[in-house]
Amino acid sequence: EPTDKLKKELREHVRKVIGPVATPEEIHFVNSLPKTRSGK
Repeated sequence: EPTDKLKKELREHVRKVIGPVATPEEIHFVNSLPKTRSGK
């Protein structure tokens, strides 16, 4: 189950690796993402 701690860790990782400009304001966790007919 996603927690606030995990969201914080993800933001810190992005800030460190990519930079502050890429840090997301919102993070949403989902069980799955839709796929096209080709399965991608």
